[in-house]
Formats: sequence, structure tokens, C-alpha cells
Amino acid sequence: TLRATLTSGDRAALVDHEKIYLEARPQPGEGLLAFCRRLTGETAGCAEISKLNRNPRRLLAGVRYRVPYRLLAADLQLSALRALYPDDRADPSGWTHHSRGEDLGPISEWLTGDAGNATAIRKANDRRSDSLSAGDVVRVPRDLLLPIFRVEAPPPPPPATTSGATTTGAVPAAEAVTLEY
Repeated sequence: TLRATLTSGDRAALVDHEKIYLEARPQPGEGLLAFCRRLTGETAGCAEISKLNRNPRRLLAGVRYRVPYRLLAADLQLSALRALYPDDRADPSGWTHHSRGEDLGPISEWLTGDAGNATAIRKANDRRSDSLSAGDVVRVPRDLLLPIFRVEAPPPPPPATTSGATTTGAVPAAEAVTLEY
């Protein structure tokens, strides 16, 4: 198990090169429902989180409880992945992932929300199999990525101007002034 600490103090854990968990401590006075809502944005996964953590009657201060990656709120998914894979990068065309030995299935599930997209990722990278070795680099195309992993292209530069006038000599609408006599 590989662990990395997030800025919040919680930890991301990579187990067997295929499962990611957030290991989080409850806030003072926080019960299971509030804990789930804070980390996942809803309470629908509370039963699964409770079962994963041996059905605690109440959450204990200072104890870390595991939350499966797929249940995490999008911002926490991004934080966990960035903590575990600090060399990964996003740009307007997609996401570059530096493998620790996991296969394309888990990578696809983490970044696209669907392990079935592994085939498309394999084809986009001209790979023969879904198996990766530690240090392999794969590219996940932007159109497959979950929204939280996408980076927008920068806006195009404004048209060139000289002396406050546009190249056509017209006054931009924002600078037009109405004179009243």
C-alpha cells in the first residue's frame, strides 16, 4: 500500500495498484452521515463506507476511516490522484499518467469513471495490452476524461492594436461614446 498525504491532512492510499481510498479523520462531533456528506457530497454511499470500516457505531476522533475513490466528491478525487501521482499532468488535449504498475482498467476508472474506456485509452496510446509497468506513461484523451480532470485551452489572444484603434481602424463597441448636444 502506497500512501500520500493531502494538504487537508487526510491520506490517499493506493492498494494493490488498483484501488484508491481516502483515509480521513472525522471532524469533532461529526457522525457517519455528516462524514459521508462532507467527503462524497451525499449520503447514498454511507452504508458502503460503514461496511468497509467494520460498521462503527460512532466515529472516533483521531481514527482514519476509508472512503472508496469512486464515492469521493470530484475535487477530492483530483486531490487524491495528484497526491499519489505527482508527476501526472493535464493539458487541453488530455491527461498524462505515469504508471506505478497498475493496468489501464483502474486508470480508466479513476480518470474517466468507466473501466470500459481502457480499450479506447489503449488504442490512443498504440498499446497491445492493458498491462503497464512502473514508469510507463499513458495519455488519456480529453474527450474521455471526467470534467474535474479536464483543463481548458487558454483563450485566443486579442487582436493586435495600435494606438488604441483596432487594425481595421474602427472603434471597438466598448469604447464607443455617444455624444449628446
